[in-house]
Amino acid sequence: MDALFCTHCGARQYGTEAADENPPADIQPDWEEKGHLFNLPSLFITVRDVLFTPVLTFRYLNRTPHLFNALLFAVLCGSVGFLLNSLWQSLMDFRQYLPQGYEIPVFLSSAGVKLAMIFIVPLGIAVGLFIGAGLCHLFLLLTGGAKQPFAVTFKVTAYAYGSTSLLGFIPVLGTVAGAVWAVIIQIAGLKEAHRTSYIRVILAVCLPAIGCCCCAAAGVVLLLTGLSFSGLSGLF
Repeated sequence: MDALFCTHCGARQYGTEAADENPPADIQPDWEEKGHLFNLPSLFITVRDVLFTPVLTFRYLNRTPHLFNALLFAVLCGSVGFLLNSLWQSLMDFRQYLPQGYEIPVFLSSAGVKLAMIFIVPLGIAVGLFIGAGLCHLFLLLTGGAKQPFAVTFKVTAYAYGSTSLLGFIPVLGTVAGAVWAVIIQIAGLKEAHRTSYIRVILAVCLPAIGCCCCAAAGVVLLLTGLSFSGLSGLF
């Protein structure tokens, strides 16, 4: 199947013997061709394909520069996943339903915050996707693994995130399992979509996360150092 693509640029090759024996599949994922707000069958088909057959799904990824369908998929699924996760957290926090009067303001405040998040979450998902996909594509360029334009990296990231976000319906472990599964799908999808090696993709996916962790650790160290110096100056 890989013989259908150029090993240097990742472009699909037509008119070859391999292409005649293995004709290209339809546009993938299904949502790329049929995606809109009310096409639930296409959404569920895409979630199934991304979760369980990411290699085949992203091998024939639509490489057009149009990002709207992928962005809409990620925002829809991500928002639903957030709401499901919030619902489980509310149900498990049984103390808010106790009859004590002091619990009512806390409950109303929590509900108000969650209502506001309904409008904030879609925007946050969109911004986060562009930042995450941008960093990933930058590191793909640095490692020599970017055989396709940014749109391909964005689509893989969006479909991986959106599909795994729906695992939020599983209480407690759903969010953690979804995060791990999203990374696995992203690595497999980027490798197929860019026609590159796993090592380049793993570096591109993991290095930004490692960099963020290092920055956070450095910030904590600086904060603790500042507090220490502040305490010492107070003693003198």
